[in-house]
Amino acid sequence: MTIYEVFMEDPGAAATGWLSEFDSGVSAYLAGEFCIAQKHLSRAKDLNSSDMLAEALAQRCRRLALRGSEEWTGAWKLTENIAASGR
Repeated sequence: MTIYEVFMEDPGAAATGWLSEFDSGVSAYLAGEFCIAQKHLSRAKDLNSSDMLAEALAQRCRRLALRGSEEWTGAWKLTENIAASGR
């Protein structure tokens, strides 16, 4: 599945750092490297405080990193308890 970030307007050259961090975070997330992904996604959120997707994925990475050695398939069950996810 491809993840897209929707822009209401062109973010411009100033967004290069934020988008680079977001892209690196998503790549690490998909590879199952949750600690690395969380760091990149947190930096993306710091660079763009309105990036709610980066924040949600960073929180998910924190939870996934705590699971330990479970095999990562990239699948996220929609039966997850919404209250436990903080949303």
